[in-house]
Amino acid sequence: YCSRARTIERSNVHDH
Repeated sequence: YCSRARTIERSNVHDH
């Protein structure tokens, strides 16, 4: 969960 949460957060930044 920790690893996935961090990946999603970085993905969101790249999306913007």
